Amino acid sequence: MIDKKTAQELIEAVNALTAALNAVTSDISNDTKAIIESVAEPIEQTVTTVVTHDTLRDLFLKVIRADATKKEVMRDILIKYGAKKVTEVKPADLPKILAEIKALS
Repeated sequence: MIDKKTAQELIEAVNALTAALNAVTSDISNDTKAIIESVAEPIEQTVTTVVTHDTLRDLFLKVIRADATKKEVMRDILIKYGAKKVTEVKPADLPKILAEIKALS
C-alpha cells in the first residue's frame, strides 16, 4: 500500500509531467505554425494572374461601362502598346496593360 506522502509525490510528479508536456506541445504548435506561415507567404507571393486577351477585353469593357469618359484613356493604352484592338496586343504586354488599367481604378 502507498502511504499518503508517496501518493502526494506521485501526484505532483504527474502534474509536473503534464505541465511539461503541455509546454512542449505548445512550443511544437507555435513552431509548426511559424513554419507553415513562412512557407505559405512566398507561395502566395508567387501566385500570379494569367492574363489573356479575353481577360483584358472583359476588363476594358467593364471599365468603359462603369465610366464612359475612360474610353479615350483605354484606347490610348492600346495605342501605347502598338495595338488598335485588344486582340492585337502582344501576349508579353498583357500583364503590363492589366497593371495600368488597375492603376486607373
